[in-house]
Amino acid sequence: MAKVSFTAGRVSGFKCPAGKTQAFLWDANTPGLGLRATPAGRPAYVFQSVFQGKTIRDKVEGERVIPLTPHVWRLLAALPRRGAFVFAGERGDIMARPHRFHDAACSVAGLEGLTLHGLRRSFKSLSEWQDIPAGVVAQLMGHKPSATAERHYTVRPLDLLRVHHERLEAWILEQAGLPVPSASEEPARLRAV
Repeated sequence: MAKVSFTAGRVSGFKCPAGKTQAFLWDANTPGLGLRATPAGRPAYVFQSVFQGKTIRDKVEGERVIPLTPHVWRLLAALPRRGAFVFAGERGDIMARPHRFHDAACSVAGLEGLTLHGLRRSFKSLSEWQDIPAGVVAQLMGHKPSATAERHYTVRPLDLLRVHHERLEAWILEQAGLPVPSASEEPARLRAV
């Protein structure tokens, strides 16, 4: 698996080779960050993470791949690393209790009472403002399909999830008065606002 440093030129010039259903380009500077291209055209960012030598598994059976949105990619790319991790524990190893760091960051920012689970609830609630199908939202949140039709008859390709995920991100950024990045822009360093 070849890795290259992502630049605007490499990202915008990456295409799926003829005869293939998809192709990946992996970033040399951000472990797990990749670009996926299909014959249909527009590339999508993906993030592959490894936990104790294994691909992360969650509530969904098997592996869950969630398209990484352009704004989140820029935020992750700008964060410092501790070894192979962006979010590491105090000794640079696996973070066992993320809520402690989240609570400390919220305290500094003056956001009392904001929990990680509250962020999940907000994601679900805000998705309704964009009329995103409930099954797409559930899949993005890592929930198992709840109805027979969802389990057996609904197939959602990664690109469909990406379209909805990016649309929701763009709307949230617009509501916050923040610029909406394009998929081909390079990330900037973090700055205080």
